[in-house]
Amino acid sequence: MFRNTYGIFYEMETAMRRMLPSLCLAALVSLAPAGIVGAEAGEEISHAVFARVNGKAITQAEMRAIIDWLLLEYQGVPPPPSEQTRIHHTALRMLIFAELVLQEAKRENVKVPREPIEDYIKGLGVPPRLITPALRRIAEADHLFDGLLHKAGTPPPPPTPDEIRKYKSRNLDMFRPMVFIQVQHIFLYAGNPDTAQAKMAEARQFRTELLALPAGEPRKQQFEAIAKEFSQDAFAKSGGFLPAFDRYKGEYSHTFEQADPLNDHEGNPLCGAEVMAAIRNLRVEGEIPQPFASPLGIHLIHVPLLRVTELDDKTIQQRIVAILTSEKREAAVEKWMRRVLRNSSVRYHDGSPVEVDILFPPKDGR
Repeated sequence: MFRNTYGIFYEMETAMRRMLPSLCLAALVSLAPAGIVGAEAGEEISHAVFARVNGKAITQAEMRAIIDWLLLEYQGVPPPPSEQTRIHHTALRMLIFAELVLQEAKRENVKVPREPIEDYIKGLGVPPRLITPALRRIAEADHLFDGLLHKAGTPPPPPTPDEIRKYKSRNLDMFRPMVFIQVQHIFLYAGNPDTAQAKMAEARQFRTELLALPAGEPRKQQFEAIAKEFSQDAFAKSGGFLPAFDRYKGEYSHTFEQADPLNDHEGNPLCGAEVMAAIRNLRVEGEIPQPFASPLGIHLIHVPLLRVTELDDKTIQQRIVAILTSEKREAAVEKWMRRVLRNSSVRYHDGSPVEVDILFPPKDGR
């Protein structure tokens, strides 16, 4: 339900694979106006007010709970500063939306049974510690919002066949065969040309030893052992495994590309372009290409898992309908919230108003 309310939650269940430890709340909520974040002396943060909606408090603890949930989208990779701003504003928007809907539903005597809400939350696969009262309130409000739209006779219309056809024609790349790939990586730091030559020879020797083993577990386990002992990047301790990700042909998840998480032994970022170019050329499970150089050293990669999934016409149709439904519902939420906010008081706890425009940032192409 509320994955459709906010487009970033479309199929979010599939993104809940790796849990990121909670970022410091202050790093995110400090983006709000000065003086509204810190708890008063001796005040527990769970009771500190972040904002008020028609007098009803949104607490810092609620903001933190929803921010932690939103961070699941990043699969363990810290988001860049620009995304931290988006996460903060999204959490605030969701909590304001929930409070406005709950207040409106009470006035209109619109109710929904608890069972569908609980079933939906369970179906998300959210880690138990993230199933907070704040998340439950948002889920309840999302169901109530449907009830309000139906009572008003203004539910979003379903996508038409023409809309589905046009969306598919504009987004053909989205429906190419999906490739799930797992990569192991060894990085040997080379500070000068002489060192680079020796490291290249070392990497070639590793490759020869690995190719002598059967593809599958034996090769993967030996690569893991070599990476733990010799690799000098951030993933050495985990056996050289890079984050697993999905891609369409030639397209990788934003999480991997934006993070550029590979680092040398001094914490300097590696040249991710060379690594990504090599990964794009992987076509066969068990493959170990020739080692290659980047400005900082020598790389050796192995693909222990590669799966290709073709999308049939029915699946493509279902995905387009879900995307268009999400977009229409998101537009309905924004229209409703803008109307209701004109007659509501939404302020930070210092009394300064929450600007409506930060709740609805411009979308791509607008």
